[in-house]
Amino acid sequence: LRYLEEPEATASFSEIRSRIDEFTLLPEGVPSFGYSDSAYWFVFEVQNVGPLEAWVLEVGYPHLDDVRVYYDAGGDEREQRGGDRQTFDSRYRPYRNINFGIEFADSERKTIWVRVQSESSVQLPLALYSERAFGDHATRDMTGLGIFYGMFLIMVLFNALIWASTRDKGYGAFTLFLVAFALFQFTVSGLLFQYVLPNSMWVANSLLVILGFLSLGTASTYCITY
Repeated sequence: LRYLEEPEATASFSEIRSRIDEFTLLPEGVPSFGYSDSAYWFVFEVQNVGPLEAWVLEVGYPHLDDVRVYYDAGGDEREQRGGDRQTFDSRYRPYRNINFGIEFADSERKTIWVRVQSESSVQLPLALYSERAFGDHATRDMTGLGIFYGMFLIMVLFNALIWASTRDKGYGAFTLFLVAFALFQFTVSGLLFQYVLPNSMWVANSLLVILGFLSLGTASTYCITY
């Protein structure tokens, strides 16, 4: 995986494509560049070694504002757009993480270009799956998240019942913290955007900040009360 930082963030794909010699090889691990106004371009090559033609490219960080994928398909240049500035139904598969459909011919070698620009932290955990493998991955992921939030729900109900019977301020404050933190995690994971606000991108992004501060506030309140 190689990358190029474009501070002006104005170049077209054809212009960047002609600057392939300027790309730098990334070290191993998830590419991460912190907060930046630059656009970051990534390029990598993949070869389809089997007969499968439909693949899914997943970006495992749901809070990137603008992600664009470019590749050649049958001599035509394809562009796909994703990110949390696009409505949820623009995604290739209805999944909490940003994802794109990539078409391969049998044994075809393809160069894939990815452009990322975001007001949030710029990081790009990429994974390429066959359709079936992506379905299995999404099922395991959603099952794990269901267990995680189910445990939170049990904790909220348990502490809320104790508070209702004792009126102890500590249990009340802890219950509020659990609710706020669960909602924050629900937003961080991309599930709020998927299930609650699929067409309200600005609201979903704003709630991420609001719920983060609310979690800190209720945690502080619980510490003071306890």
